[in-house]
Amino acid sequence: MKTIIKLIILTTLCVQSAMAGGSISWEDVKSRISKSDPGLVKAIENSFIVDRSGGAVRLGPHFGERHGERISPYEFGAEDKKAKLRCILVIEESEDYEFTGRFKFIKKPVEKNKQETEQE
Repeated sequence: MKTIIKLIILTTLCVQSAMAGGSISWEDVKSRISKSDPGLVKAIENSFIVDRSGGAVRLGPHFGERHGERISPYEFGAEDKKAKLRCILVIEESEDYEFTGRFKFIKKPVEKNKQETEQE
């Protein structure tokens, strides 16, 4: 049992050192996406006010020349223009990305913290 636990911990540490979080600007992500999927960028900017900085997966030293590169999924805070509510946009490659170069996004609502809920 101890061996299994050690193996799980070692695997987790290796994965974390290979890939970690990193910040990325919306302008950078927008330029990457617009090369293959300009319609998605237009749809996002028509519907949301996207924060200037977000997060991405940062490749670790195990990836050689790609070390430090930020890759999807990208996460950005945003405001839904229609609903006037904060959310998190998660932008990632679609299932058929290899063939189409298209991306997809999901909108996650930002949960209000307990203090804000009590004040309402």
